[in-house]
Amino acid sequence: MEPVFLWLIAASMAFFTAWLLKRGSVMATVNQATIILFALSSMAIMFLSAVIYLYNPVFITLILLIILNMVTMSVFLVPFALTTFFGDRRLEDIRRVGSFRLRSWIVGTAIVFLVTSEIFMGWTFAIADGSLQAVGGVHAAYSAFVSSASSYWFVFTMTAEMALTFVTLRRKFPGKMGWIVGAQPIMMFLSPTAIDSQGWVDFSFIASSAIMVVVFVYATRYLYKDHLLSTATVGYLMCLISAYTLMMAGLIVWFADQDAIVFVLSILFQMTVYFYVVLEEKRLGSHRQH
Repeated sequence: MEPVFLWLIAASMAFFTAWLLKRGSVMATVNQATIILFALSSMAIMFLSAVIYLYNPVFITLILLIILNMVTMSVFLVPFALTTFFGDRRLEDIRRVGSFRLRSWIVGTAIVFLVTSEIFMGWTFAIADGSLQAVGGVHAAYSAFVSSASSYWFVFTMTAEMALTFVTLRRKFPGKMGWIVGAQPIMMFLSPTAIDSQGWVDFSFIASSAIMVVVFVYATRYLYKDHLLSTATVGYLMCLISAYTLMMAGLIVWFADQDAIVFVLSILFQMTVYFYVVLEEKRLGSHRQH
């Protein structure tokens, strides 16, 4: 398949996902949450189905995948129909009834669907452009997963989604937090594994290491000096520091023996941290800013 066509699809996915994330950041009712989860789950199952079919392109596989997609759609269409006919409810009201925080479960589920769709989209496109072969057993599938999750299809599409989301939700991250959160899309873009070029590897490694150190020091200093930080902000900064520590370890492992699994896990962790603060209702910053 022509790379231009694939990039058009990837760009469309990036814009649509960024729009969904913006809507998800302000979701307040069961109906709104259901629509967000329905859209994200549909993308995840669609690309998962594409990879499965490419590895086993027979009629029975196609039928089973169609059934899987229909079941997934039904799971979210049922609550949508119920809220349409019997009235919508606010997530905050449901949280008060139960002993758990419903929004956190919804946000976690949305992130799982989002990460899944991005991984399998990169996997599908890598097969489509010929950089991966849909053959082999478990070990080959593992290698394909690592390669696709560290490829430019995954990295650059995710960078676009993170950047677009940050631009549209910039006011959610006031003051110093805007600089820290804004550095995450840049760090995603500067992934040495994305392009098979020694020049890119050298540049991205130096640039990402420099930004990582600056953000690490800045975040640590921020935690130490500002004693009025909200609990959500402290949690975010600690997770981000952990993600960058894992990323640096992943880069070292990748340079040492060309195994990118630790680096892949670090960018998946960084994505999870980023999209959690985007979708969560809490604003980052110190208590005096609220």
